Amino acid sequence: AACWGGGPFRMLFGDETYASIAATVLKTWLLLLPVLSTAQWFQRTCQAGRLLGKRWKFTRFVQRLILFLLGVLQICLFASSELNASNGALINYWLAMLFGCAGESLMSTYDIRGPVRQIIFLLLFLFM
Repeated sequence: AACWGGGPFRMLFGDETYASIAATVLKTWLLLLPVLSTAQWFQRTCQAGRLLGKRWKFTRFVQRLILFLLGVLQICLFASSELNASNGALINYWLAMLFGCAGESLMSTYDIRGPVRQIIFLLLFLFM
């Protein structure tokens, strides 16, 4: 989708093509964790579906199916939002939380602990 009007990426890159590419790359990167989580809930739903008919397994199946469907809804809502436009407070909060989750995942990957982790979290959420 083309970028209309202003926005942070148009401000940084100037050209509408580069701004659109940057927004698409960032949106794809931010969607990695929700897609991974949704795929995990789909796998768990399929596993619970195989156990249907046993005691208390229907409740577990329904819970996992609801979490999977909510994950799909989250992906659809975020994919339809425009990062290079003015969004409401809820979308901006959601964007900040996705950045925080990605940062947390990255720090866990590199095994950063102690006060350095706390300072990075503080800076991450102060500048968002």
